[in-house]
Amino acid sequence: MPDQFVLKKDNSPVKYKAEVSSIGNASTVPRLKNKTGETKNLQPSPPAKNGSIPKRELGHSNELSAALLSYDTAILLDNIPDAQIEQAFTNLIIKYTLFGGQDGDKEFILTAAEKLLFKEQKLIVASKAIQLI
Repeated sequence: MPDQFVLKKDNSPVKYKAEVSSIGNASTVPRLKNKTGETKNLQPSPPAKNGSIPKRELGHSNELSAALLSYDTAILLDNIPDAQIEQAFTNLIIKYTLFGGQDGDKEFILTAAEKLLFKEQKLIVASKAIQLI
């Protein structure tokens, strides 16, 4: 079940950001699936930000009700020695923040169940979903 973010019951702006802490080379793609099921790719992380996404506007609370915000992050560990791959996976931290909710700003942290290590390929894939209600 995805995490939940409670929207205000008005036309307030809602913003989002993601902060990736990894020694690998990361890229993040956020997506927004609206209540009718249409999915829109949002602007991916800038190359110089190593997977992090600066604070950006998502939309307005009244149009985001029942939408699902999801993030997919791929982290290449090709320059990391084999002996440090497990440690890089264990130490990976991704913080997702939504701004402008009913209770103010809310931070969501990537959990162990939301990331996979493909050791042979030196790749970590992380996914987070947040239901907007």
